[in-house]
Amino acid sequence: MIAWLQKDFVLAIHHHQIGRYGGQAGVRSEPTLDTVLAPPQRRRAARSTAPDIIDLAAHLAFGLAHLRPFRDGNLRTAQISYRLFLACNGMTVTTGNEEKYQHLQALAEGRLSQQEFADWLRTRVRVELRVNDAGAGYVLD
Repeated sequence: MIAWLQKDFVLAIHHHQIGRYGGQAGVRSEPTLDTVLAPPQRRRAARSTAPDIIDLAAHLAFGLAHLRPFRDGNLRTAQISYRLFLACNGMTVTTGNEEKYQHLQALAEGRLSQQEFADWLRTRVRVELRVNDAGAGYVLD
């Protein structure tokens, strides 16, 4: 089962990041945010070979960082969201914050493709064997 981040949870992440680090709060484009959050589930259902968790995390990071659905704080929201998505699915990114930021910045600026970001993530993820309990921020599929 895959644990998906729900829209209200991503909005809470964004709100927290703006409150803590500053910037203009709010959604710039509701349809863009919906597009960013919905396709991983549809993509998984539509493909004969389902994308794995890493592909889905890269899609989420790309959508939030590159498509910029929020007025401000898109990179911060993307950074927390893709890492929480991985954590909810039993994975941890094992590299330092600077490397994570540099790769996300490159993804946002188009210097790194979504697939290249996924390939980088594959070399930096550790699987955590644990039981995830359903929480308010994600839904098991």
